[in-house]
This record gives sequence, structure tokens and C-alpha cells, in this order.
Amino acid sequence: MYGRMTKRLDLQPFSIATQKQILRHYYPAYTPADLLCLYMLTGGVAKYIETLMDEGAFKKERMLTCFTNEYMPFLTEGNDLINMEFRKEGAVYYSILSLIADGKNTSGEIDSVLGITTSAYLRNLEINYTLLKKMRPIFASERSKGVKYKLNDNFLQFWFRFIYPNLDLVENHRSDLLLDIVKKGYDVYSGLVLERYFQQKLWEEERFTIIGNWWDSKGENEIDIVAVNRIDRTARIAEVKINRNKISMPVLKEKSQKLIGELKRYQIEYTSYSLEDM
Repeated sequence: MYGRMTKRLDLQPFSIATQKQILRHYYPAYTPADLLCLYMLTGGVAKYIETLMDEGAFKKERMLTCFTNEYMPFLTEGNDLINMEFRKEGAVYYSILSLIADGKNTSGEIDSVLGITTSAYLRNLEINYTLLKKMRPIFASERSKGVKYKLNDNFLQFWFRFIYPNLDLVENHRSDLLLDIVKKGYDVYSGLVLERYFQQKLWEEERFTIIGNWWDSKGENEIDIVAVNRIDRTARIAEVKINRNKISMPVLKEKSQKLIGELKRYQIEYTSYSLEDM
């Protein structure tokens, strides 16, 4: 019996419900856009939330300004976190993470840009450093070739998307230009984060045993959320957009026809999520 584990403490970021509670405590009049920005920048990590709240950064605009301020710790935090892990070949890992954060999330795309075979690096980032998660279309087999990668950490996802490619602005004390770049790309990026938000929310608050995305082999059709409860034999298929008016339920149902075979004898619900549903 010697040496066997008796208890395990696994520290996790705050849940979405807790993030809402914290923001409500400091700023009861917060908007869904404020909540999305807090989730996007911190991912629920207590230290990051504490820093923003201490700075009075309760609204989206103030959060972004605070995050890109050269006197705040956020701009160097990405380097500090990654440098603790990577002793050798750090430049390759930085490049891979930056490409994935920018939307080039297949091994073929990454290999093409870098001009090298990156399978060993990707495996290392996924298995040993747990910075990446391998994604397949829901119901796809483990041998499926349609693999995409995503960063597990919201903070690092944002840092590699906006800060790392613009470190020269940080070094030259041009936080104003960095903030302009963030604002310019914010609408598109926040839409992607909103999808992650609702997937996490469903995991935390409802009875689903599998939650994922689906896309076809050509990458032409994609479904943002497919949530399945194998116990109750129910499923929810959902489209996620910032603006609800841009969601078409007939189009969603048409795309979903290719999934019907996997959901025989399931009660299927079609729905949509937007900023106002947060």
C-alpha cells in the first residue's frame, strides 16, 4: 500500500457560473459583451480575473485597454508561461502555437507554412504539455484523418493570436497600436470564443455525455455544437453566432442530415445561441 495516492487536488479555472458571480459582484450592470470578454481573456483563471477587477476593468473596453497596457503583466505572461516549459526548440513551438491561434489548425497547414514535419511537436504539445487538444468531427473514429488542433487555454489562445505576432509594438511602447489591432480583429475572434463558451456552459450545467463539433471532409459544412446524452438518448444540435439574426435554422437542419444516421432513436432538439443567451 506504500506510496499509493489517497487524495488528489486538481486546480481548475473558475466555472462560467462563478465568473458571472464575480463580475456581477463588481459590476451588477455588466452586459453579455463584458462577460464574453472576461471569459475570452482569462478563461476563468483566478489571478487574471483578480488583476482585472483590481484595476476596475469591468467593461469590455476597459478590459482590452488594461490587457494591452505595457505596465500590466499580461503582455509578458505568455512568454513567462511558455519559457518555463520549452528549453529547446522553443521557436518552433512558438510558431506552431501562433499558427493554431490564428486559425491554421491542421497539421498539413502548419507543415506547409513552417516547411517542416511537425507531428512530433504537435504530439508533444498535446500529450506532454497539454497545451493543445486534438479535435475530430463528433462520432468520427480515432483513425479519422480530419484532425484539427486547438489551444486549451483561453488566455494563451488570445496571447498567441494578438500579442505574440506584435511583440515589436510592445517593445517599442506602442500599446495604442496594439489595442487598435485587437479591436480590429475582435468581432471575428469573439465569435469563435462564443462557441467555446457555450460548449463549456453545456458541459457544466446540463446532462450531456458527449459535446463536440462536426464538419464534413471537404470543410464546407460545419456545425458548431452537437451535444449528446447517451443515457437519456437525447441530442441537441446548435448554431452559434454573435448576432442571432444571422442564424438560419433551416440551413442548420439541412447540414444536420448527415448526422441523422448516428442519432437514430434519439430525440433531437435544434437550437441556436447568441450573445444574448450568455
